[in-house]
Amino acid sequence: MFRSDVFTRCFVNTLNVPVEIYENDGSMGAALGAGIGAKIFNNYQEAFQHFKPVKVVEPVETGNYNEIYGRWVDELERQLN
Repeated sequence: MFRSDVFTRCFVNTLNVPVEIYENDGSMGAALGAGIGAKIFNNYQEAFQHFKPVKVVEPVETGNYNEIYGRWVDELERQLN
């Protein structure tokens, strides 16, 4: 999903966190994450030491995303109750 620029920008701006994009597929990220969880790697830096991000997407003005996300959460809670 992070190959989609629209998805990535919405994710980054809604959560207000940067995302590093690497040249691989989801299976590589899942394997490295599992390696961290299984203590094969001590931390994120060790797991990714041989990989360089292709790009880093930084958050920008997030007001609209937060408002829209808040409305979505409100509607979700309403539908579930």
